[in-house]
Amino acid sequence: MNTIRIERNANGKVEAGIVTKAFLKRADVFGTDEYIAVQRFYEMHPNATIKTKSIRKNPDKETNKNLTYANMELFIKTIACDEKEMNKLLEEMSKIKNISQIQKRPYKYVLDWFKATFPEYTSHDIFKDNKDENIENKTNIVPLKTVNE
Repeated sequence: MNTIRIERNANGKVEAGIVTKAFLKRADVFGTDEYIAVQRFYEMHPNATIKTKSIRKNPDKETNKNLTYANMELFIKTIACDEKEMNKLLEEMSKIKNISQIQKRPYKYVLDWFKATFPEYTSHDIFKDNKDENIENKTNIVPLKTVNE
């Protein structure tokens, strides 16, 4: 985008010019086309401001923020009925991780396997967004009572 998009108020008066971050960065360099465009914009509209264009975000987008390899393994350890089944699933995941190394997107390959194998994973608290906290690093500190003799 090499232009300034005009934003007007209800009366039709120019309030602001909308530009991309890249345009604004180039406008900081004296003599560039973007610099000249911004100077002309301010000459024509002295009370207006320049704003950067914001990208529309999808609030319904599904993310896998807390779905790390460690948390996938923790999930497998949590839901496995017995140690034999747990070891089998962990071994299968290990094989999938090794196979994924030759893929264009290794994490996505493992993630697709995990979602296909465990479609119920989203109902568990392990994968709720915890501000990037790793479940294994959580500790519960309980103060000990001291006995005075």
